[in-house]
Amino acid sequence: MAKLNFQDNATEFRIEIKGRFAGGAVEGVQRSWRNIANEGEGRFAVDISGMASYDSAGCSLLRDMFRYGAKIVAGTPESLVFLSEISGRPEGILT
Repeated sequence: MAKLNFQDNATEFRIEIKGRFAGGAVEGVQRSWRNIANEGEGRFAVDISGMASYDSAGCSLLRDMFRYGAKIVAGTPESLVFLSEISGRPEGILT
């Protein structure tokens, strides 16, 4: 199960995912994302640099978040592979 770290400041709401993004962690992130989206203020970012893997629900949620404008932060080679899968773009295009 993933460990989630939530950070809320004046310009951005950020969730850091560490470990396997599945089950209840996906549901928690989905609730947070919808609440922030309903408020309509600020940017939403998800840091997947520490994410080890995800299930199909986790992948689907991250894809939806990406499509709707959430910033996906990937700071490791493995997380860049996840970002490529999430965004549907080849790794070389993700700069």
